[in-house]
Amino acid sequence: MYNTLSVSTQQHPLIPLEPPPNLSVSSATAQTMRMMLETGVPPQAISGLLRAAGFSDTHTRYLDGPIILPDSVWSDSLPNWLNPAVYGDRLYAVITEHSAGIVGDLATPAEVLAYLYPLTMDAPLPEDLRQLYLWAGQEVVPRHSQTGRANFLSRVNGGQPVVLTVYERARLRRLQYDIRRRVIAAAVEPALPALPSPNLFPPSAQYTIEGVL
Repeated sequence: MYNTLSVSTQQHPLIPLEPPPNLSVSSATAQTMRMMLETGVPPQAISGLLRAAGFSDTHTRYLDGPIILPDSVWSDSLPNWLNPAVYGDRLYAVITEHSAGIVGDLATPAEVLAYLYPLTMDAPLPEDLRQLYLWAGQEVVPRHSQTGRANFLSRVNGGQPVVLTVYERARLRRLQYDIRRRVIAAAVEPALPALPSPNLFPPSAQYTIEGVL
């Protein structure tokens, strides 16, 4: 259901696609941390490293907090690649904000996609939420799949990007705000800083996307 997703170059929230320059940690370190998340290292271990590097409790709680999902029987059906995508994108958002000396309040597009995905199988989405789902998909799927943009665009939505209206963008920002607030509220404050385990660097694993959301 709702499997027509396309790629937009417009109307992005301030969420980094790659580590920007002048980070508080090096770009190579950020990429290594993301690889660790994608290969199964618990986000609590990464947030422990960031906490030791001086990141705020708000940022580390956001990184290792749970993925917020709706009350749906389909909430355990997320594609396998989406969970590490959520934590990887949170990591870049946290590093970018810390480097700029700010604490943001918006969740990433990957988290919006994860929240809306189960609802698409409960019932047809209202038009505004359907547009948010398609928009989130177009921002997330091409970056986390092994399908090139040109090929992806040729397969979905007639190659046309999803562009949100002013009202839809307001709905998007409210949903992003609510998701991030709930993530931080639900995060468990560790009694001690998380320490890396001896096997933080498991063999590299590739994940593939099976079709399109």
